[in-house]
Amino acid sequence: MQNPYEQLENPDVLLHLAWRDGFVHYSDAHIEDIPLHFEFIKKMAEASINKICVMGSMHEIGFYEGSIDENTPTNPESYYGVGKNTLRDLTQILVKKNGNKLNKMRILR
Repeated sequence: MQNPYEQLENPDVLLHLAWRDGFVHYSDAHIEDIPLHFEFIKKMAEASINKICVMGSMHEIGFYEGSIDENTPTNPESYYGVGKNTLRDLTQILVKKNGNKLNKMRILR
């Protein structure tokens, strides 16, 4: 998409849930697709979308025993976890640079 913000009729919020091969934790797609996800989110952020929400998962945490919360450090141990964690980190930098609001969501079950 050249200008996804306009093609999607100038939305207020981006909810990024897309992820290929989500249940194949060691699929190369998790690493290969990072630039594609980032480019889409970047275009939306630079178009001044108000809020960006990205979906993470428990796989960003890696193998961890005990309760987790938003402050639990990440230590991904699969391509899926690395890909999701990397996209979250890149998006954090991007919204800080562009002044968008970011909501990080994590699926725990």
